[in-house]
Amino acid sequence: MGLVIYLIGLVALYTGIFGVHKSNEKQNAVIYLVFTAVLFMIIQSVEAGIINLIPFIKINAATFGGLHILEGAVLWYFIISRKKRQEYFFDLMDEIQELEGWETMINSCM
Repeated sequence: MGLVIYLIGLVALYTGIFGVHKSNEKQNAVIYLVFTAVLFMIIQSVEAGIINLIPFIKINAATFGGLHILEGAVLWYFIISRKKRQEYFFDLMDEIQELEGWETMINSCM
């Protein structure tokens, strides 16, 4: 059950971060997908540090899922209430370069 809550929270927060209006211009989706993933990891690390200071709250998937659902709901509230969502474009060359970068990184680890 904790995993289901975590996955729902992950989707809510990730799409909330990705959807928040950042600029009036269309942004490159590939860049912001990576940026959102890194920001998500930073948020989760900060949350783990804060939760670790509270002795009666366990650090587990359900705890993070609940926090992410709450944070995602707040972000989606602002997106919906302001009626502004970031618009993105996908460029095929960016995606090919991203895959080449992953391939290079994986090969360098072997």
